[in-house]
Amino acid sequence: LRACTGQRATAVEAMPVHASDRRYYRATLRGGGSVVIMKLSSTPTKAEEFTDASITIDELPFLEVQRRFADAGLPVPRIEGQDLEAGLVILEDLGNLTLEDYLNDYEAEDFEDYYLEAVRLVTEMQRHAEHIADGSIIERRHFDDRSLFLELDHFREYGIERGLGLRLSHRERTRFDEAAHAIVDRIEPGSTFKLVT
Repeated sequence: LRACTGQRATAVEAMPVHASDRRYYRATLRGGGSVVIMKLSSTPTKAEEFTDASITIDELPFLEVQRRFADAGLPVPRIEGQDLEAGLVILEDLGNLTLEDYLNDYEAEDFEDYYLEAVRLVTEMQRHAEHIADGSIIERRHFDDRSLFLELDHFREYGIERGLGLRLSHRERTRFDEAAHAIVDRIEPGSTFKLVT
């Protein structure tokens, strides 16, 4: 942390692990405030979603997308520092309160305003991504049959098995795979969807 940002931490705590092979830690800074340390996997450019071996990656997709969206004025966490050889990216700490928690725990009366703003931001991100035509990873990565199936399989692994603690039997796994393939097959052949990381 000191090498990346010039700041020292008084404490570092692990944050909950969700559907990712990355690990996150909150570091309390000696001078006040905190940052989030993202520890990348041992092979950050070899994630399973990179199904097209012909794609050459010059910049980590997470960092490229953050940079491009920040340049477009979209609200994304700041990159406070990085040491990619050590597999570390230091991020602005946005706290623990998610939109879901806010709406569930606080019985917010302004839930519609927040949802409309979330939809507006997703639309703005998509609109910005569609106009990139300079060889960006955003331009070159698209959902195909394999990546769509991997997304559904990701849901099985993290949403069903890890999230709910359920272990699918061989028969259930076969039925899940059949349903996932049926969903993928229903998507318009030849459609492409920009895959924003």
